[in-house]
Amino acid sequence: MALEPTWKIAKYRDFTGGENRVASPELLLSNQIFSGINLKISADGSVETRRGKTKINTTSLGAGPILSAFRWAKENGTKYITVQHGTVLYNATWDGVSEISSFTSVKTGLTAGVKLRGVVWKDNLHLVNGTQNNFAFDGTACTDHAGTPPKSTIIKVYANRLWINDVSLPNLLRFSDLESFDVWDTLNVIKFRSGDGDAIKGAAALPGGMVVFKQASAWTMYGTNIDNIRVDLLSDYIGVDSDDSILSDGIFVGPDNFYRFNLSSITPFSSTHKEYISILTAAQKQAVSAVYVPDWQCAIISLRDFRQIYVDAQTGAIFTWTGLNVSAMATATVSGDDGSLIVGDADNGNIYIVNNLEDDDGAAIPTDFRTSYVDLDSPRDKVFRAIRPNIEVLHPRTGKTPKASLIYDVDFSSILGLSQKQPPYNNTLTWGEGKWGENTWVGPHERTENETFYFSARGRFLSIRVSSETRIKIKSLELKFRNIGRDL
Repeated sequence: MALEPTWKIAKYRDFTGGENRVASPELLLSNQIFSGINLKISADGSVETRRGKTKINTTSLGAGPILSAFRWAKENGTKYITVQHGTVLYNATWDGVSEISSFTSVKTGLTAGVKLRGVVWKDNLHLVNGTQNNFAFDGTACTDHAGTPPKSTIIKVYANRLWINDVSLPNLLRFSDLESFDVWDTLNVIKFRSGDGDAIKGAAALPGGMVVFKQASAWTMYGTNIDNIRVDLLSDYIGVDSDDSILSDGIFVGPDNFYRFNLSSITPFSSTHKEYISILTAAQKQAVSAVYVPDWQCAIISLRDFRQIYVDAQTGAIFTWTGLNVSAMATATVSGDDGSLIVGDADNGNIYIVNNLEDDDGAAIPTDFRTSYVDLDSPRDKVFRAIRPNIEVLHPRTGKTPKASLIYDVDFSSILGLSQKQPPYNNTLTWGEGKWGENTWVGPHERTENETFYFSARGRFLSIRVSSETRIKIKSLELKFRNIGRDL
């Protein structure tokens, strides 16, 4: 069959559609990719490897997970990090930079395996877990509230009051007196449709109101005191399993998907990762947690199976993160902090800050980028001749030579379960070895934009994969090809 006389160039420069884990790999949108492991959106619209984690405590708190973590500061400027491990609440002053030599036990006898939730208000960290009395920590000592207010699993600040659920009356929210956390009038109660078997599971305080989530419904509450509060049904079929899965920045994890919300609506955020939610058991859904990282302009959602979901707030792009081993999250956002994510480890009793420019506390961060299987707007077979990647090294690992591997695949030959037009073959090219690149990266910020990998392959669809254990930025890819034969 005749070849078209002119070579064509296809360019991949827009990755803001993120990773799509649902659609067939040849049906993705032009700005989506098939796989995006440990990637995030860069300021220029390209994608780059996430930053790594650095341990901030010199001595582990012991085997087992960090159940909860709180970064907060007193009005006098003293900065703390407070964490729950086992049945103990620990505290340390922390400047946000130095290692913490030791933590101090500030409360013992916590219920094993039950995490604390908390808010900072009136110079105290207020904490609840639903099985023990609510209490406050002032940076030095804990004060037990002795059952007033009652035990709760949810605690929020809204309209200059504390708001809690009541575990003994699961359809009620209670709220404190104005500007007070220790005065609770018994009449300060709001009921959210009792008798439906649907308990309050979470809440989010927004400008102008609060959204209250039950397990199978959601409600908007307007007003600021018992005289002017109004409750409206927001959804009668979408709710949450855990307060930890809700962000006041307008994102939550529902029973089957990620959602956006405000005081007047709930809409699916994206369907690209529904499978991540649908495969979770009820217990796993209850363990889902989320945190918003303002300086990164993204949400991080932990699914507790050692995967995190990165959600870019500007573009809506979603990518999968691995390697952080998260059981608790917070953000370094008090005055003087760098705005990074803080994570508690699920196994080793350590706390990390995610601002490492090189790796995950000495371990490589595996990057995997894989485009869709494009047919380049033609049903015809093609000859593929060259790939020119524009890849930048962000920061070499100490003592390691930066490398990246470029892999191409024609007509699904490397995807199990799909028909193969040709058998798999070894098509991995590593920078600095063989045909791709005559030099090695020394970095940082060296690029491959003037290096072209020449090859010859025939088929209808082609996917390009880039993988690396060095933090990289993928700025663009160019593919040289020409069609075979004629269109129908």
